Amino acid sequence: MDAIRKRLEQELRSATARLRQMGGADALDELRPVGDTAFADEVDIIQANEWREIGFATRELLVDRVNALSSALDRVKTGDYGTCTECG
Repeated sequence: MDAIRKRLEQELRSATARLRQMGGADALDELRPVGDTAFADEVDIIQANEWREIGFATRELLVDRVNALSSALDRVKTGDYGTCTECG
């Protein structure tokens, strides 16, 4: 069980670090209206919107991953890890 705990902790650190990295200056850029520059054409705007949506979706998946890993670590600590959470 110790190996499982260590692996979960490592994966949690990795996911958390990636989430923090994504939450930096890039997140502020995503909030700025697309097409603010004089040189932006329709394709630039569409591409920027696409990248912004991909960033939002990636962050959402990482948040879900962090929550799942934290929950799994809690179950390891209480001895419930490996038992189905729905049917026991």
